[in-house]
Parts: sequence; structure tokens; C-alpha cells
Amino acid sequence: MDRSRESEEKGVLEFSSEEEIHDHYEHLVATFENINWKTFVDSYEGKFGLRNSCWEKLYDPEEELSFYYQWQTGQKVPSIGNQSPAICEVCDSLIDLIDYKCFNCDSLRSVRNRKKYRGRISLEEMEAAT
Repeated sequence: MDRSRESEEKGVLEFSSEEEIHDHYEHLVATFENINWKTFVDSYEGKFGLRNSCWEKLYDPEEELSFYYQWQTGQKVPSIGNQSPAICEVCDSLIDLIDYKCFNCDSLRSVRNRKKYRGRISLEEMEAAT
């Protein structure tokens, strides 16, 4: 195996000049700055939960099902297809998909939770009525 292929496999970057290193660095900085961080954070929190959340997505190999588990209370909620449960960002409690707000802390659903809302009336209509 030649040296460049070996270093490539180990993740080592070889550069022939300082200018090449600078160009590579500028490319990395531009890529980093062009990422839509809001989309990234929403995606990350959608998969792994909020930083302060006690909910975890787990997998039961015996039943071959994913579920969400709240490790402080022991509450277990099955994952239905790709639909994750709606969890309040304020108090970390479960919000029923048909509820327009968290009835534990009385806060309205976040923008992220609004996407999961499955009530009979739209949230916009409900806000207009209040």
C-alpha cells in the first residue's frame, strides 16, 4: 500500500504547501458557516431530545420496537412509525398529540411541537378564538 493511501485511510491529510493547507482551512470554515444550525439543532433534538430532557429513545430487541423512556419517572411511550411523542420543552412532560398545550405547566406548544399536533381544530384557529 502506498503512503498516500495509507494516510488517507487513517484520516491524515497530506498537503504539499502552506497555501494548500490555508485553502483547505478556508473551505472548512466556509462549510461550517454555511450550515443551517437551526435545522441541525431541530433535527438533533428531534432524534435525541433536548439537552435537559430526561426522555431517551430506546429499542427493545425482543419486541423489535422503539420506545421513549423517561428515566426519572419510569414512564414508557411506544414509538408509532416515525412519530415521536410530543414532549414539553418547559417542564419535560408528555403532551398528548391532540392537546393544544401542555396541561402540566400550562405552556403553549413550541413551534417544533406544533408540527406533531393532531387535534381536530388548527392551532391558528384556536389562538384566534382566545
